[in-house]
Amino acid sequence: MAVASPADRRTMDPVFAGAGSIGSRVREVKPMFTLRNIFAVGLFLFGTTFLWMTASFTGKTPPPSGPAWSVEMVLATIAVVGFSVAAWGVFKDQPWWELVAVISAAVGLLAVVPYMIGLSEIGGVTDSGVEINLGMHVIGSALVIALVYVPSAHEWLTRSLSRQ
Repeated sequence: MAVASPADRRTMDPVFAGAGSIGSRVREVKPMFTLRNIFAVGLFLFGTTFLWMTASFTGKTPPPSGPAWSVEMVLATIAVVGFSVAAWGVFKDQPWWELVAVISAAVGLLAVVPYMIGLSEIGGVTDSGVEINLGMHVIGSALVIALVYVPSAHEWLTRSLSRQ
């Protein structure tokens, strides 16, 4: 039985190695920092920033309440879950991740509306942090949609992710 050498980037899988024996299964070792993994982590992290648009992050004690903030909380939660699922789809190289990412980005764009309404109820946009938050979410969501629907951007992304 041949044992794989480090030169061909293979290693023995300890799960299948018997007690004191050389395992019969060999698995491929893949690099951890690939563009696919970095993109998946970025998508996940972008999704988690939608929590910043909830009542809990307004800096008010107690947090504001009302219909706008309730709708905002639901939309932000859907965006967070959606981007998390899309990131998992990228990581696992699933074909459906693009649809989930676009839906999550659309929900994220929709979440800006009740956020602005909620902010106007408690005094409006009063600092640059809120403006940056709004701009980041609008631009980020538009960028996700563009990466899927603009042909040249989509082709570049597909080609880059498929090299892995």
